[in-house]
Amino acid sequence: MFMPSGAAAAGAGLFEAVTCTPETQDIDSAPGDFVDSAPCTAVPTGGTAPITYFWENIAQDPGMSSGSISDPTLQTQIFDGRNNLGQGEPQSIVYRVTATDAVGTVQTDETTITWNNSLPAIVVLP
Repeated sequence: MFMPSGAAAAGAGLFEAVTCTPETQDIDSAPGDFVDSAPCTAVPTGGTAPITYFWENIAQDPGMSSGSISDPTLQTQIFDGRNNLGQGEPQSIVYRVTATDAVGTVQTDETTITWNNSLPAIVVLP
């Protein structure tokens, strides 16, 4: 999803887009376990260096915990989350990255991470 705004300065490369790679992830998880996503990278197309990044959690299913971002200014992120529902009940978090190039042109994209709870819960007995 591309939402361009602003304009590049004369002579600068047109900042056409930023794309989250991958745009979706499905994570095998067990109910209640914190599990990290695979890396997600914001890939700019065009623009004038340097490009800055800001990641944020913009939507979260009610059964999810955390979704924290340790440093929202990094180009590549690994997201953590915990699905608190039962086995087989997937929950998702949507993250948005906003990229701004040196002349102030802004591009955004989103990625959806789903914790599937496809694995059985682990029970530790005394």
